[in-house]
Amino acid sequence: MAPLRALFPNIHTKESLGSKEELAEFSAYSSRMAALDFIVCYQSDVFVSNNNGNMAKILGGRRRYFGGQKPTIRPNAKKLNRLLVKRNKMRWEEFASQVRTFQIGFMGEMEIETGGSGSSLFHENPLSCICTNSTENKSTRRRYDDEDDLLFLEDLSGYDDDDDDGIPRRLDGGRN
Repeated sequence: MAPLRALFPNIHTKESLGSKEELAEFSAYSSRMAALDFIVCYQSDVFVSNNNGNMAKILGGRRRYFGGQKPTIRPNAKKLNRLLVKRNKMRWEEFASQVRTFQIGFMGEMEIETGGSGSSLFHENPLSCICTNSTENKSTRRRYDDEDDLLFLEDLSGYDDDDDDGIPRRLDGGRN
C-alpha cells in the first residue's frame, strides 16, 4: 500500500478517519463495521472496488444515483492480470498507457443503458439516469434529488384497497 499511498495521500478508510476509541463500540459487530465501510466509500470522491460483489454493486448504484455521478472505478481484472505479469518487462509510460486503455468502460463513465432480460437485482452497471416514462419519451429524464422522492412518486391519497384482492382502486372510480 505504501506506493499507492505515496501517489494518492488522501486515501482513507474507517480506521484512518475514526479513532480506536470511536471504532471500539462497533468492532464486535461485523455488520456495523461493514456499514461504516459503506458510509466511507459512499462519501468518497472516487471509489475503487476490489471485487464485483453485492456491496460493490449496491455502492456503485447508490453513488451514481444519489451521489451526483461520483465515479466508481471497477478494475478490469482479466486484462490487468495479464498486464501485471508483464509489468517488469516494460517502461512505466507503456504500462500506464495500457492500463488506461484496458480501463475504458470501467472508470465510471456515464452512459445510458437500456437494460435487458438478464438484469440482476444488484446490477453491476447501474443506470446513469432514470426516465420518467421510458416507453413514451426516451429523452425525458428526471433526477431525484432526495431519497424521499422515491418513496412517494405519486400521491396515493385518491386510492383505496378495501377489498381483499390487493389491487388499489381509485376512489373516483377512474382507471389506475
